[in-house]
Amino acid sequence: LPAGLQPRADQLEQLKKSGTIDYYETRAREVICYWRSLAPSKKIDLKLDLVAEWPGHYTGPASRAYLYYTAEQKHWVDPLAIEISRD
Repeated sequence: LPAGLQPRADQLEQLKKSGTIDYYETRAREVICYWRSLAPSKKIDLKLDLVAEWPGHYTGPASRAYLYYTAEQKHWVDPLAIEISRD
């Protein structure tokens, strides 16, 4: 996640309860989602509501996805950028 944004724990818990994700972790600037299994070429769209904490322009680290035991086969996606104003 770009700096200045915080995930909503209640939304992550709801995604877990609904079965959209199996487990999650949060770290500084990261939401890590886990699935027990995925069909080949399965695409999952996740929409997260994030809370803007501090005004400014921020760019997060690149996102990545991989099977748990195959970190050497990561798929990378361009980083997210955001502008947070005081309005």
